[in-house]
Amino acid sequence: MNLYYAMGGGLGHLTRAVAFLRGLGIENDSIILSASAFLGDKRVVGNIRTILVEKSLENDRLLYQKYLQNLFAELKPQKIFIDSFPLGIVGEFVRFEFDKSVEINYLARHLRWKNYSALIDAEFPRFDKTFLLEDLEKEHLNFVETVSHQIIPVELNYPPSDLLPKDFETYQSVLKTKLPFWLIVHSGNELEISELVEFAAEMREIEAVETNLILISPTNFLTTINNLFQFDIYPASVLFEKAERIFSAAGFNVMKQTEPFKDKHFFIPFERRYDNQFWRAKIRREK
Repeated sequence: MNLYYAMGGGLGHLTRAVAFLRGLGIENDSIILSASAFLGDKRVVGNIRTILVEKSLENDRLLYQKYLQNLFAELKPQKIFIDSFPLGIVGEFVRFEFDKSVEINYLARHLRWKNYSALIDAEFPRFDKTFLLEDLEKEHLNFVETVSHQIIPVELNYPPSDLLPKDFETYQSVLKTKLPFWLIVHSGNELEISELVEFAAEMREIEAVETNLILISPTNFLTTINNLFQFDIYPASVLFEKAERIFSAAGFNVMKQTEPFKDKHFFIPFERRYDNQFWRAKIRREK
């Protein structure tokens, strides 16, 4: 059995977990461990088994480590895949005793390494494999080269999911609207959604074009902007091809999924403690 460790409260870690496990063809023999509020959404995780971790455990690292130690001993995974944070989201894998028979792997994406490396002390896990998902800062890459037996560059694929009947009905209704539409995609907080919506609305006003704004988000958002409609469809990527423009943040998954549509993709990077959306936005603009 494989255990995918996807800590973090957002949607991105789960989207990446599912894409990775399906890419390796091991989703039927895997469990996703996460504190994400989206873990119970079958549209996101499908039939992959999941275990919800109480987010409050992050406030007590020793208690958190004990919980994980007991859980791993109970589950007896053959392989563990640690997403994004090599020492865990709060350093829970610092001086952590993994069973020596378990293959420990790391999925590395770009981090604000100066911020994250403060969690690292003299002892850290060794990884059988590090799957390199995007370019890393020099210091981060040096760390990966030090702790990894093998480094494997990986390009994630996001196979289209079959929409659930309710989502498919909504998808069809969006396509049948008389006006073309600009798509706004974000699962974050209201403040960030507001910034993306205002960006799209202002662009529409400046260009004096008639178009609907379609917001795809699970976060309830109230606005008085004309011709703006909100839906909760997953995955939002099913609408990328049909949208005249796409507006989003600069998170890992959405930037990967919009690669084929970069000519019509507009994005605003948002501040994160460890994720560096500004670096990702810079790379896309240079391309």
